[in-house]
Amino acid sequence: MIRAPRLLLIPLHFSQLQRALSDLPSLEAELGFPLAREMFTEEVVRAIGMKLARMEILPPDLHPWVTYWLMVLTEHERVGAGLIGFKGYLNARGEVEVGYGIAPQFEGHGYTTEALRALCTWAFRHPACRAVTAVTVLNPASNRILYKAGAQIVDAREGRMEWKIYRLGFQPLGEILPEPGERYPAAE
Repeated sequence: MIRAPRLLLIPLHFSQLQRALSDLPSLEAELGFPLAREMFTEEVVRAIGMKLARMEILPPDLHPWVTYWLMVLTEHERVGAGLIGFKGYLNARGEVEVGYGIAPQFEGHGYTTEALRALCTWAFRHPACRAVTAVTVLNPASNRILYKAGAQIVDAREGRMEWKIYRLGFQPLGEILPEPGERYPAAE
């Protein structure tokens, strides 16, 4: 789990992703707070299915690189407002692609930018991670999120933009919290 100033990021386990597709009330009961139904678009449902397929064949220690992390707003009452996650493990260049989305009623408040910065902080704790990448296509809102999170455009053509957030010079955000039974990592 990652704690940022206004939100928590909770990595969803395999069974939790399954219930996100089949039984949201059960998942809400387990988590202890409501989930914004609007975040579960057709595209997100399809992506969850792909994530589940990948997680079935990967060792559990790589699941955080593939799962969705739930954006839980904590300013008032807790609510699951959006999802963010990587599209796989690090490639040979030490890069990983990120994707994200938030329910429309929570857009425009900086939550996704905060979540992206916090997840990058988590990724950059892995010594081999050199950059977090993203691709946008005609999406000004996503472009603003990436820009505010410190991403740089590395390629742009015909409305398609490729972005990178480099480890070098990145300013960490958020506190990595241990899983139950796990100890805090030693200071580096």
